[in-house]
Amino acid sequence: MKFDEIYRLVNEKAELDLNELLKECNAEIVRDNDMMHGFEARSMMIDDVFLILLKEDMFEVRERYLLLHELGHYFCGSSERDADLFACLYLIGNHIWEACYFQQFLMCNGADRHIANKINDEIYHYKLNVQQQIGWRVMELL
Repeated sequence: MKFDEIYRLVNEKAELDLNELLKECNAEIVRDNDMMHGFEARSMMIDDVFLILLKEDMFEVRERYLLLHELGHYFCGSSERDADLFACLYLIGNHIWEACYFQQFLMCNGADRHIANKINDEIYHYKLNVQQQIGWRVMELL
């Protein structure tokens, strides 16, 4: 999905807290290290249940990020990039215009450093693109 499509999707879901998002997906969470095979989180659809498998005993912020990431797969498809973007935009409340740097916030809220950096770059490029488009439109009006 394109950045702006995920941005709009997160805006639609912004009023929902994590528990409401899980209910909307008919999600069930299972914490079981034996089923993880080296992963921290996995998800799959079984019948009409969106099953999210989580590693046991994680920090709350990391677990929350991983749940949002897996919900990103539900809402956006199988792309890791789209799931990461969904989770990160949800965490920052889609307030991309109110700050310039999001890496530290995202890392403090469970995202890996390389994901936080990658998403911060995507936000920057999206904002730059929108600002350039607006700039050209303003120039056309003059």
